Amino acid sequence: MVTQKDIAAACGVSTATVSKALNDLPDISEEMKRFICETAAKMGYKKSIPTMVKPRSHMIGLLVTEDAETFFHHNLILEIRQTLMEEGYDLVMLSPVCGEIDDMEGRIIADISLSEQTEGGDGSWPEDKAAGHTASMITGHPAVRSAAQSARRPGFLSRARLMGLDGVILISGARESSLYDPANHIVPIGAVKHTGENSQAEDLQMNRALRDLILSEIPVVSVDCSYGLCGSVVPAYEEGIRALLTTAFRMGHSRICLIYGNGNAGTTMKNEFRRICAELHLTIPVNYLIRVRAESMQDSYEAVTSVLQGARWIRPTCCLFGDDFLLEGGCAALRSRGCRIPEDISVASISCENMSNSMEGMVHALTSWRIRPALIAEEAVRMLLSDILFPGKTSRQTRKIPGHIQLGETISSIWTPGKMYRAPGETV
Repeated sequence: MVTQKDIAAACGVSTATVSKALNDLPDISEEMKRFICETAAKMGYKKSIPTMVKPRSHMIGLLVTEDAETFFHHNLILEIRQTLMEEGYDLVMLSPVCGEIDDMEGRIIADISLSEQTEGGDGSWPEDKAAGHTASMITGHPAVRSAAQSARRPGFLSRARLMGLDGVILISGARESSLYDPANHIVPIGAVKHTGENSQAEDLQMNRALRDLILSEIPVVSVDCSYGLCGSVVPAYEEGIRALLTTAFRMGHSRICLIYGNGNAGTTMKNEFRRICAELHLTIPVNYLIRVRAESMQDSYEAVTSVLQGARWIRPTCCLFGDDFLLEGGCAALRSRGCRIPEDISVASISCENMSNSMEGMVHALTSWRIRPALIAEEAVRMLLSDILFPGKTSRQTRKIPGHIQLGETISSIWTPGKMYRAPGETV
């Protein structure tokens, strides 16, 4: 039989503190009271526990936006699921299609509801239908009509509440930005692809739906992107670019090209690449920084081909790639142009730890900076469970998870006689 002494030992507090929590006395904080009561419930304490403790469903929601569908994110999801299982939680997938906006008071939906109550059946008034006017003419811009079709689906917050989720992990490859600008206006975060006439309406829905979820009572932790309103866990991409760039520089390379993705990670890589090049006093031509779609082998193939087609004197001696798919597309372009790796041109990449250290057509082991999905998943789950157990102590910090450099043979040395190559801050 579980006693208060057992609970005190499990919580690391005194039996007096446990007694105060189980008797709902005001002598201790609400966070500590909630933690002790939940621990008592998990241990099977038979006596009454204060009803102020919200029962846990032990279900965590996972929301993955459309721009987070890379090999790294796939491995990250598997690691998050495994980590949650070890903690006794189930993982529930949330559809990235946002529906009704939880706090808009039906400004769009009201127009649609009004039109659907008419006798036209398709949302148009009989006299307008006879005159050839469509329902979209009545409700305004066509985007309103399409937005209302998805509005019948509950929003992120409504679905999370209906399922009784204890928390939500948000995985997004969108550019890093807060949901608010200094004037407290909504800032588009690029979480929805801009296609069609209704992209602006969809952006508005997505931004509001994410804002409602993050600012709700449900704890949220974002991964691979920081929104400033909740805790975030991201790989230390700055560390990766610095490691690869300084490695190439020490090997004698000064004409270094970067092919990066169009998401949050790519923007971080580009900014850090420029900063380190300035420290190293390297002049980088505009065509050495190429932004493509993340994990698009075709885009990377075309980007490398365009760089190689330039005059011989501006051809780079080393290419860095933002992910494994960009690396594969770039290497295919090099092979098609008859370039050998690393004899004619050196390559390196930021890679997922679970990816192979070699690839088809590459005879040398790859020089790469490895992202560790397991460490990122562990930190994200730890941060979320901390917010669940101590709701009053919600963290809005951004934790950057380090990777590790794996030296291979794909960067060749092109030393210039009599010149010493050093990274910034190094001494001879």
